[in-house]
Amino acid sequence: MPQGSRGRLRVALVYRSFNLAGSLARETVELARHLSHRHEVHVFSIASRTDSSLAPECIFHAVPVWSLGDGQRFSARELASFARHAAELVSRERFDVVHTCAPSTWVGNVLHVPGVSREEARLQGIPAWRYAAQALRHPGDAVRRRLERKSLGYRDLQRVHAAAPSVRDALEKHYGISPADILIVPPAVNLDEFQPVVDKAAARAAVGVDDPDVLVLLFCGSAFARKGLDRAIVALGEVRANALLLVVGGGPEEPYRRLAATHGVREHVRFVGVREDAWRFYQAADIVLLPTRADVWGITPFEGMACGVPPIVTAAAGSASAVVDGETGIVLAEPFANRALVHAIERLASDPVLRSTMGEAGVDEARNHSHVERSRRIEEDLVSVAEERLAGGGRASSETKHGLMRRRDRRQTHRKRSHG
Repeated sequence: MPQGSRGRLRVALVYRSFNLAGSLARETVELARHLSHRHEVHVFSIASRTDSSLAPECIFHAVPVWSLGDGQRFSARELASFARHAAELVSRERFDVVHTCAPSTWVGNVLHVPGVSREEARLQGIPAWRYAAQALRHPGDAVRRRLERKSLGYRDLQRVHAAAPSVRDALEKHYGISPADILIVPPAVNLDEFQPVVDKAAARAAVGVDDPDVLVLLFCGSAFARKGLDRAIVALGEVRANALLLVVGGGPEEPYRRLAATHGVREHVRFVGVREDAWRFYQAADIVLLPTRADVWGITPFEGMACGVPPIVTAAAGSASAVVDGETGIVLAEPFANRALVHAIERLASDPVLRSTMGEAGVDEARNHSHVERSRRIEEDLVSVAEERLAGGGRASSETKHGLMRRRDRRQTHRKRSHG
């Protein structure tokens, strides 16, 4: 058995943030909570972005960084310093298994990959030459790519967790990693927070919506440009219903305020910033919007469905594959004509019974995407990896100790020799 008694593991979780602001950070919190009931869990994160009260049974290690980014674009100094210092701190101790999230550090036995940088650029229509040029203009992007490659090539990496099937395919395409070494672990919803409410009026009042007749649209996410906030605002300007758009998330607000003014809806768009109680805004909403141009997954439709609120999402979101068009929400082809989004909003706005029916069906589907189920699945894989490491003498087994990418290189070399 791994270190400890009766299968109790000594686990390291490495990610820059440990709080409830942002889906990746929230997932780390939920995983830590789940694991700490049965295992000794060490969390390595940035002190100023860590709320240790969220998982009191864990042991926390502050990873120093040279400077913090603005939260919108990767800071090269933050990424590089966190990666190096986290690797040093983790390597000083002995763990049964180290779970990291890209981009964090290269020292890990299990790496969660929310998205492959090159494929994300392709989905956004960025050509290869521009993708290469971005590394010169934005050093943080270049550091992220180096960390991505270094962590995937780490000698003791034994398993990769991909956020969606598209990420698995991208890992095979760009890094040659076998699907057999990849486990699909999609994002999840905290069903203790994101749940339907009986008193909708009280929920609306709690977030400052006093007009009982206004249709509340919700946009949640910090990557405003990629996730299509401009599309939501333009559509709002054409929707005939009396509607209010709540925007939850951090980003450059002024360009979108100007856009709203141009379309005559400046007073109908309300920015509330990054919120740890985002669930309150979902419960107050009538429709959740994710008119994204590219999203590996996009958890907001499921957060809405968990609250009984139907989503309108584009097919460019990975989560759209789990939204039944016309039953649990509305899925728009991507790219789409703006009139399609307007029509979808007006369809739901004019039919409260349809919204209610979709909402009820969505709640049932969201139960399949709980944090409990996600954490349980990860725990099973961490135990499996720890047992593999033990079988290999306490480190990695002889097959995995060379890293997944190096295994790929050996297979390719063997094939070349066989055909030579």
